[in-house]
Amino acid sequence: MLKFREVLFLGCFLIIYIILYQTRMYVFTNKLNFEPVWNDSVKLCGDVSIKFMNSTTWRNNSNDYFVYSAFLIGNRIKILGLKNVTRANKQYFCEIAYKKPDGKILTVSVRVNKQTVIPYFSFARYTGITFECDIVKPYEKGLSLQYVSLEYKECTHANVFLKPKLESHTKHKFMICTRPIFNLKDIYQIVEWIEFNRMMGVTKFVLYDNGGNEKISKILEFYKNIGIVEVYPWKLPVTSIQNRGQEPALYDCFFRNINSTYIIHIDVDEFVVPQLHDDWSKMVDFLKWNYSSRASFVIRNGFFSMEYSSDGNTYTDIKTSKEYKVRSLLKFKHAPIFNETRRGKVIIDPRYVERPGVHWVVELANNGSQVCVRPEHVLLHHYRVSIKGIGIPDIRESVSKINRRMLFFKDTLLNRIKTIAKHGIKSGIIY
Repeated sequence: MLKFREVLFLGCFLIIYIILYQTRMYVFTNKLNFEPVWNDSVKLCGDVSIKFMNSTTWRNNSNDYFVYSAFLIGNRIKILGLKNVTRANKQYFCEIAYKKPDGKILTVSVRVNKQTVIPYFSFARYTGITFECDIVKPYEKGLSLQYVSLEYKECTHANVFLKPKLESHTKHKFMICTRPIFNLKDIYQIVEWIEFNRMMGVTKFVLYDNGGNEKISKILEFYKNIGIVEVYPWKLPVTSIQNRGQEPALYDCFFRNINSTYIIHIDVDEFVVPQLHDDWSKMVDFLKWNYSSRASFVIRNGFFSMEYSSDGNTYTDIKTSKEYKVRSLLKFKHAPIFNETRRGKVIIDPRYVERPGVHWVVELANNGSQVCVRPEHVLLHHYRVSIKGIGIPDIRESVSKINRRMLFFKDTLLNRIKTIAKHGIKSGIIY
């Protein structure tokens, strides 16, 4: 005959078993390595039929918001989109879709517990936004997370599902994010920019194409084929947005490359030029030793106006520089350098950054810090056709300064450009 303790033990075991069986839920604990999450904000939707897209493009969920991409980062799903700032905030839900061994789709609805509006400084109607929710997984064997959508209500699966991107295992020491490309026609400009940054140690470039010409697309395809450039379409679904969606593009690039050692956000007319070193590895080692920052180095901006006259400097191979229109080897006069609070660009360590920014880090993490670098150590060379109306105290050429640091890199840069030009001529792409 069973003793009282044994009966009590069996009774408790039976109750626990029934609870687990009826809810059929279990926390998602797999190789993604995060803490399990389960609470009353989660609802099992069951087997459903969904619409999904694997391509990267803007999806119109409603007039309130659009979505572009989704990411699995740690124990969180982050969805990047655009928000109508004239509409009130609403409660949203992530509907997470899992593929079963029999091919059917099972979904779980999870309440969005964080919405972050990307900072903007204009009267535009739309701005970027990120939606975040926890990851949970039903207790069924053989499930694999496939898609996620953003919904107004639980278990509606009414909108198009996105394919979330896992954290990349490829670790780049230096990678560059750039603002959306629009109206770019000068193939010389893009080749010079990519080749200089490759010299500095950059092994990956992410560009957002807002519509370029055929030659630009072909040379970018060449760089894609050798594995150093990724291009994502960026034809925005709205027009009332600041800087053609520069900030949301930066967030998308940041999330895609969060495992990189350093991320640099610059435009195709900007060059981060070490004034004391011959590449970025030596430069960063110097900065870490001499500046107390673990998160972000702000590089001050000097505008090298294309309208300034030549400084009269001549050198070997200047004809080659003119032939290939190498701006950085033809223009050495720059306007007064901006102070540390305006128009700089940043080199960031993503481990210490929660929210990036175009000119500074918006929110630091893990006790990170941000510091401005002196221009005699590193200077942002910004080559512009016009510098009128951009807030420089004095744009007169008579007060401009001369910086010929780029001549230090002349021989290697010209050789790299000529090599790409030969490829282009053979392929019928450029020049």
